[in-house]
Amino acid sequence: MAIGLSAAVLAAVAFGVASILQAIGARGEPAGNGIDVWLLFRMLRQPAFLVSIVLSVAGFLLHLMALRSLPLFAVQPVIASSVAVTAVIQAFTGHEPLSRRGWGLVAAVCVGLGLVTSAAVPGSAVRTSAGQRALLLLAVAAIALVAWPAGRVRGARGSSLLGLLSGFGFAVVAVSGRAFPSLAPASLARDPAVAALVCAGGLAFLLYSTALQRGTVITATAAMVVGNTVAPVAVGVLALGDRFRPGWGPAALVGLLLAGTAVVLLHDPRELRPAPTMPLPAGDRTAPAAPDRGDGR
Repeated sequence: MAIGLSAAVLAAVAFGVASILQAIGARGEPAGNGIDVWLLFRMLRQPAFLVSIVLSVAGFLLHLMALRSLPLFAVQPVIASSVAVTAVIQAFTGHEPLSRRGWGLVAAVCVGLGLVTSAAVPGSAVRTSAGQRALLLLAVAAIALVAWPAGRVRGARGSSLLGLLSGFGFAVVAVSGRAFPSLAPASLARDPAVAALVCAGGLAFLLYSTALQRGTVITATAAMVVGNTVAPVAVGVLALGDRFRPGWGPAALVGLLLAGTAVVLLHDPRELRPAPTMPLPAGDRTAPAAPDRGDGR
């Protein structure tokens, strides 16, 4: 259990840093009016995006390691703490400083996650049929259908909506990783869950990159982790047999609600303080640049 939990924590750190680098890459490219399927290919020209891919792959492998030994309700909230990692880094670099209440919400995320992980029972590979795993492909198709009109929504609202949909895509990735009956290459080659994982991962990456173009990193990431936490936890408990330690169910529920609520509130723009602006030198008549609103405009 300790190894799985450590892997989940390291994955959250990798995802948190990758989010910031992915935002830099996304904002280095012009924003379109809808979902631009070529955005990710253009972002490959951005060094920051290439580093974010490396971190995302490392995070995914650590995430998969955690999923093989812990239930989804324990792993996904830890992965959701990546928004706290992102918020702290953005605050210390001065790009998106947090309010005092915002720092309290980051602390609430950590406390809630501590309750959830304390309630976890070490898990094992789950039993699912190929037909059940094929349903994950339908979930990917449903996300894509909703994402197409959602891509027309602009501003912070569009960022939150696309971030949430990307979270559902990453949720399919998490459920797929938990549902693999075996990691043997021969088994993976013909498993529909592998196709669902690849398609969902690519779609989620695209939607998240688009969300980063339209709002702050924290706005997009907080919405993403909500979808990436709630959906897998529900599937794990209701369909995959994940369970709590005896008597720890209420504590886990409180922790999940605390962390989830704090994550939702973290995406409120009121939790961000305007970044300080440097005074212009005497005699410099150039107008100061407008503060970064985080929407790439």
